[in-house]
Parts: sequence; structure tokens; C-alpha cells
Amino acid sequence: MGYWRGQTWRLPTRKKRQPIRYQGFTLVELIIVIIILGILAALAIPQFSRSTTDAEQSVTECNWVALQKAIQRYYHEHNSTYPSREIKSELTQYTDVDGTISVVMDKALYPYGPYLVRIPENPMSGLKENKACKIDVTDDAGPLAPDLLKEKG
Repeated sequence: MGYWRGQTWRLPTRKKRQPIRYQGFTLVELIIVIIILGILAALAIPQFSRSTTDAEQSVTECNWVALQKAIQRYYHEHNSTYPSREIKSELTQYTDVDGTISVVMDKALYPYGPYLVRIPENPMSGLKENKACKIDVTDDAGPLAPDLLKEKG
């Protein structure tokens, strides 16, 4: 069966089969991309963990310096006496010249402190309280040194 086209009678022509084109990636291409991403991740992850450790060490050193400065200031304002074993409350509350602690601010009776808002945390241990950094300050102790944190190698 044909059809009339213009002045000639033509038979329908068969369309040539075109090859089927799949759109997307082959399995081999996907596996190669996944392998490349895995190699890049293996190279990058140690760098991130090392920088996290460096940051935690820097924060710890800064906390030690803040503690050292607070203890030195306490020492100078309290007639060359270091804080007692109640160091946490002596550095975070108001005190008088003898080291008596007050929770309320009364600058007439308790003119000194607070030296710290709170005792800094130890980011290396993840503890909320500073249990990992045992601060043992007595009258004959010297000021804290931040070089105690340096790794011994």
C-alpha cells in the first residue's frame, strides 16, 4: 500500500534501525570514579585528624596560660600566697586579701576576683570537669608552666 505524493505513487520506505543509545555511565566508569574518590578520602582524612589534634593541643596550652595568669594575679593580690586546695572557688569567686571566698560581689569586703569565669575544660580528654589536669598548688609551689603540655619524645 502506497500513498500519493505529488505526482508519483510511492511505496513507504523502511526506516533504518538506529542503534540504541544508552544514556548514563557504565558500571566500569562508576567503579573507577568510586576508587578515585576512595583514594582521595584516604589521603585527606589523616590530614583532618592531625589538624584536630593540633587544635586541641593549642586550646589546652591556651587554657594552661589562662590558669597560670589567674594564679599569678591571685598570688600578687593576696600577699604572695598561692591559692589553696579550694583553687576552683578561689579563682572563680570574689575573695578578700586573706583568701576568704564570697559568692556575692561586695567590693568593699571582697575586692579581688573572680579571676576566671570557670575553670577551663581539657579538650584532649573530653571531660567536663578538669579532672585530667590535676592542679596541685601550695604555698611553696611555683607558677604553672605551659611547657608541661609538650609531648615528650
